Amino acid sequence: VPYRDAVPDADSLVADLKNCLENNISGTRVAAYLTDIACKPFNGTYVEVSLDNQKFWFYKNGELLLTSDVVTGNVSTDDGSRTGIYSVYNKSRNARLVGPTWDIKVEYWIGYIGRLVGFHDNPDRSVYGGDEFIYNGSHGCVNVPLSNMAILFENINEGDAVIVYGNTKSL
Repeated sequence: VPYRDAVPDADSLVADLKNCLENNISGTRVAAYLTDIACKPFNGTYVEVSLDNQKFWFYKNGELLLTSDVVTGNVSTDDGSRTGIYSVYNKSRNARLVGPTWDIKVEYWIGYIGRLVGFHDNPDRSVYGGDEFIYNGSHGCVNVPLSNMAILFENINEGDAVIVYGNTKSL
C-alpha cells in the first residue's frame, strides 16, 4: 500500500500489463508507484537504503561518499520501514522526536516522509546492521551511527533523493 502522496507509475504499469498479455502471464500484479513527485531529478546525489542488508550508501555528485550500517524499522512489531523513492523533506539539528511510545533527543534529523520518517542518530543505540532490526529496530526511521549522521547531514540537501528498497527478513 503506497503512502498518501503516492501516484501510480502509469508507464511501468502499462509496460507490465503489455508483457503479461504478450507472454500469456496471469496472476496478481503489483503496481509501481511514484512516491514523491517533488523529488529532484537524480542528479547524482542520493541515499540508497537496503532493508535486507541494513546498510545505506550515500552518493554525492555521482561519487560514493559514505557507506554505513543502519537499523531500520522493527519488523517484529510491524514497524518495518517503508520502501519507495522519496526526497529529503527537512533537516534539523538537536531535534526532539516524540511519538506514542518514544521521546528522544537526537543531534541530527533528516526527514524524508514529511516530518514522520527519516534518518537520525540514536543515543540509546550502540549496535547497527545485521539482524538488529528484527527485534530491536526503530519505529520506521533509519537509525545511523552519530559520526556517519554528521557526514550525511553536512552533505545532503532538501530535495535530494532517498531510495529505500528490500523485503526485510520475515519472522
